[in-house]
Amino acid sequence: MRYAPVVPSGGDSTIATFSAWSVFIAALVVLAIGLTILTVRYFRLRIRGPRRGDARRSFRYLVRFSNGLLFRGIGDRERRSRTLELRANLADAAASEGMAKAIKRLGRPRILAASVVEGRLRPTWVWGTLTGVIAGFVTVFLHAILLNTWVAAAEASGAETAEGTVEMLPGARFVYEQGGDYRITSIWLIVIPVVVFLIWARPWRLVMKDGRGSPSGV
Repeated sequence: MRYAPVVPSGGDSTIATFSAWSVFIAALVVLAIGLTILTVRYFRLRIRGPRRGDARRSFRYLVRFSNGLLFRGIGDRERRSRTLELRANLADAAASEGMAKAIKRLGRPRILAASVVEGRLRPTWVWGTLTGVIAGFVTVFLHAILLNTWVAAAEASGAETAEGTVEMLPGARFVYEQGGDYRITSIWLIVIPVVVFLIWARPWRLVMKDGRGSPSGV
């Protein structure tokens, strides 16, 4: 039996409601943590200057430099140390020649990041794991919404058993038995988190070579 993902007139929507609130609360927590980290980072890295906007301009430059190191898989401790070292050098240069000239002389932050780490490329395991977990959570949430709708439709049909798929989620199969017993098998519960992990972790960097000071970092 095949069901389309319709919204039934009856049935229990506990799974969908709980999942929606869980994602909403988790999103607020992540947003609050992100804003707190950004604020702390701003006051740690900013460099005040005689001109309005010097602190903001220097902060943007240092963040892009730090992200350039992160993109190349440099560890947190070394990345923090090199960013603070650049902050000190930039502050000294800005005091004598101005922030705009100092930044212009340093060049693009991504290229500068590549040069100071001598072209090293490393996998970003931490970011790969983090984004993979987030992708897995979102995938489970979407499956829970569709499963709840599918089960409600199966209950409304009055059938003792029902088995089928949902058109908008090919590769997933739902099985329902009267009494509320149901199960789901889906390749996406594994494929999506793994693909996201690979994209962000970049494990192929273990075997690839990077030209010294390459600006692309890819």
